[in-house]
Amino acid sequence: MSHDNVPPSNNIPTSPLVNGKPGSPRLYGNNYANANCNKNVNGVKANRTISWNQDVPKDKMSFTMRREIDKAKEETELINQLRNIIETRLKMALPEDLAPALTDGVVLCHLANHIKPRSVASIHVPSPAVPKLTMARCRRNVDNFIEACRKIGVDEGRLCSNVDVTENLGGRGLPRLLSTVEALCRTKPPDPTTVSRVQGGPHDTIVSLVLLAIFVLTVILLIVYPPPD
Repeated sequence: MSHDNVPPSNNIPTSPLVNGKPGSPRLYGNNYANANCNKNVNGVKANRTISWNQDVPKDKMSFTMRREIDKAKEETELINQLRNIIETRLKMALPEDLAPALTDGVVLCHLANHIKPRSVASIHVPSPAVPKLTMARCRRNVDNFIEACRKIGVDEGRLCSNVDVTENLGGRGLPRLLSTVEALCRTKPPDPTTVSRVQGGPHDTIVSLVLLAIFVLTVILLIVYPPPD
């Protein structure tokens, strides 16, 4: 009985040709298809593209992804607050990348001097020959800023550390620096008239001169008229 006229069934897999020879049937089917799913007809790998759908509801995101997004938002808000305070006080525009402008301590020292003039006597600033300060000078500027804040009256618990500014501004140092700057801007320097009264006014000066004159006169009288033996 001849089966020449029986049409081939589409459900019966045929072995693929490998180097002109029939390949193993086990490679055919799902495993073979999966092994070649990234290849086109010429055997060239297709590029894989991974995209993140930003419209995914927040409750369907992984815990790590939500935490990173919230952390980035919080950091952005802190930077904007810090930028707004400094720019408002100093009447100047800070660079877009705020971290390097704060790490060297130059802007912070100028802020302290704005709150209380000459609170930072010496500030290391970049020069055309040396456009970037060394880490030692950056630390010195930050130390001067922290000491100025302490003298102006910022509470010790609100003071940031040198490491917070120079090394950890992208982490825990950012909220601590913001706390220091907020406390510094809310602190009022001592009133010059109050300082004058504490140190002594014109009345105190006159009394001191009168007492000095009495003392000198007494000494002269003792010399001219010595007491009898």
